[in-house]
Amino acid sequence: LTPLLPPRNALQMPAPAAAAAPAAVPPSGVPPEWAAGRKQYGLEQGQLGVRTSEFHGLSPFASFVHPSPALKLQQLWDDGNELVSMLDDKVWQVLAELPAPEALAVIDDAGQALLNPHAQIRNINAYFMSVVRKVVPGMLPGLPQGQQALPGRGGYTGSSYDSDEYLGGRGGGGRGGFRGGFR
Repeated sequence: LTPLLPPRNALQMPAPAAAAAPAAVPPSGVPPEWAAGRKQYGLEQGQLGVRTSEFHGLSPFASFVHPSPALKLQQLWDDGNELVSMLDDKVWQVLAELPAPEALAVIDDAGQALLNPHAQIRNINAYFMSVVRKVVPGMLPGLPQGQQALPGRGGYTGSSYDSDEYLGGRGGGGRGGFRGGFR
């Protein structure tokens, strides 16, 4: 009796494992430790219709924003609401950390507030952070749970985001006017 083994040349060695793709380099201005493990949505944003060349020019954190909120910000801009051009990088970072449903809720609230002449929002970034605290109670994105600051008490919210500072005349902050716009 002879053993039934395949001929030597029939044995196939497994193909070497493909090398893991290098992690995408975060945009300039985004700390590598913050970007590690986070998804950059540039391709998905473009597939959804976001004008990424314009959108990503607003903040280094823009490519990390889920595609649906990114599209919502663009639609608001197209409708004449300048919210997207008023956000500072701290708010962009928070926006990039929020799940899509919560981000959409915050954007809707802040966008409507800008249109309300009675709201008299002086600091949209502070207002935006106050809405984040309402939509996602007990969580301030950007910090580990053990380092969460109380709303309006310094810490992550910072003195520019204290709750009493966002009321007053309509104004922004952020990077100034949107350079080129979503046009």
